[in-house]
Amino acid sequence: MLRFPATSFLLLLLVLLLAFFSSTTKSQSVVSNSGTSNQSAFSNSSSIASSSPIQEKANNPPSFSNYILAIQFSRSLCNNPQYKTCDPKWSVDLPKKFTIHGLWPTDFAGGSKPPPPGNRFSFMELSKPPKGPQLLQNLYKEWINAYFVFQSKGPTKEVQRKQAAQGFWEYQWKEHGDLSGLSVQDFFSTAFTLFSNLGDVYGKFKAQKLIEVDGNIDVTKATQMLTRVLTVKPFLKCVFDKSNKEHLFEIEIKYDSATLTPVTHPLYSNCTGIKVGLSS
Repeated sequence: MLRFPATSFLLLLLVLLLAFFSSTTKSQSVVSNSGTSNQSAFSNSSSIASSSPIQEKANNPPSFSNYILAIQFSRSLCNNPQYKTCDPKWSVDLPKKFTIHGLWPTDFAGGSKPPPPGNRFSFMELSKPPKGPQLLQNLYKEWINAYFVFQSKGPTKEVQRKQAAQGFWEYQWKEHGDLSGLSVQDFFSTAFTLFSNLGDVYGKFKAQKLIEVDGNIDVTKATQMLTRVLTVKPFLKCVFDKSNKEHLFEIEIKYDSATLTPVTHPLYSNCTGIKVGLSS
């Protein structure tokens, strides 16, 4: 058997240990570099993903070219109605004038009316200062719910009437206002401004002696008078009561959505009679 000096043996052992540690360090370096490379690739991928546009539910209004302002004579709706129920004291409570039914975006770029974007009605937004408080007072008077029925087991009649009006506004917002692209306050403010610019339509009919003693009005003469005042033709709508008597209950005026100037309504009237009711 060969014998090595102790010093030679120790030197050989040291060389072997150095070779082992060197190999281990390189292996760890490769693993570490590989992990860093993978992490860097993931980080770059995340950076690209975060810079890409995120597809969310569209909350933007559709494009449309016109509005329709609908004003209604609520007493015609409650005069012996076929399908609805009105408060027993409607003939005392409802005003003898036209009030706002709604402001409706129309003539959409896609043709038919699209679904609303889904912006919620906010009473706080509607009533916020500086113009909200006065706007609210105007709306309570001029944008009423004709089908309000007082419930004796509840708040006062005035409180219930306001609650019914608010419910009607919310419905109009969901169906029409949300499509306008306006804020809640701006939408209702626009509707009220257009309405107030018309003046008292019922009063103008009376001043022109178009409402006869029996409470009827000539549809053609009413259309002609409104056309002179508006400089464009509106659309007159009638409804039949339970006894098959016809009443004028609504007038639609069309407006350019950009300029808010009146434009001619394509329809004339759905009233079948020459003279229809407008007083009760």
